[in-house]
Amino acid sequence: MEVYFSISAGFTLHPRALYCYNIKNDLLDRSELAGVAPRYYLKSAYLDGDGSLEMWGRYNAFGNYKEDIPYTDASAWAIVYKNDLKFLFKPIEFRGYTSIVNIHLLGEYPDRTLLVDRNNRSKHDSIENELILVSAEGEILQRKAMG
Repeated sequence: MEVYFSISAGFTLHPRALYCYNIKNDLLDRSELAGVAPRYYLKSAYLDGDGSLEMWGRYNAFGNYKEDIPYTDASAWAIVYKNDLKFLFKPIEFRGYTSIVNIHLLGEYPDRTLLVDRNNRSKHDSIENELILVSAEGEILQRKAMG
């Protein structure tokens, strides 16, 4: 039996990762080093046909990191993890401090599509809120500004 959970520290910066705890074998695994981790909730579904669940959540651009780190929190990201905590596809970056990315599932397997809603809470830049359709392979299919 495995339990998946996310820890996304704030100003302390660490840890920020998705974890898998194998209760039977008393083993803890974590995703690779990153400046972001899923926040508030984890969603899961069968996306790629391998019979294992893929997971994702909400990603915020808080801008707390001052040093160089992969997948910095100066941007929001569309990240989907496989059950082994590797990325399903290369993470998609959405630049803009204070941006938020939520990922929603559309369609039935094998025609799964992800809807990414990207909103920017800052009044000080010109980044528009938008909806983005993304394939389960990470290809951006369509973008629509939300004004």
